Amino acid sequence: MHRVAGTGAVREGAWSVADDTREPVARTGPGWAAVCRADGLTSAIVGLYGWDGAVDGGVVVARDANAYGSYSATPCLSQPVNSGLLITLVVLGADVARCDPAVLLAGARAEVMDQEIRIRFPDGTEEVLPVTAENG
Repeated sequence: MHRVAGTGAVREGAWSVADDTREPVARTGPGWAAVCRADGLTSAIVGLYGWDGAVDGGVVVARDANAYGSYSATPCLSQPVNSGLLITLVVLGADVARCDPAVLLAGARAEVMDQEIRIRFPDGTEEVLPVTAENG
C-alpha cells in the first residue's frame, strides 16, 4: 500500500525472475502482469485499488543483468498520472498456475472505507487496517 503525492507517472514492479536456459514466460492484462520460469517460479503484480488509470501490465526484460540467471523479467504496473492511495498485490511463488490470470485475480481485492481498509488475498486470508492520517 502506497500513498502517492504529485502528478507524475507511477510505475511499480514485482520480483524479478531469472533463468539461465530461456527467457521467463510473460503474461499481462488490465491491471496485472506475471512472469513464470519453466520450473514454476512465478512473480506477479496485481493492482487492487487506485490503479484505475493503469494500462495493461507490463514486463521489463533484461539479458545478462541478473545474478541469478542470464534471462530475467520483472512484471510491473504503470499509469501516466496518479495522486492518492495505491494498493498492490505482489506475489512470488513456485506455482505454475499463478501465471494464469484467473488464479491471480481470484478472490484478491481491496476495499477502502471510512474507518478501515480491508485487503483479501487470493488464498482467502484477510487483513483489516484502521484508516489513519498515514494510510487513509
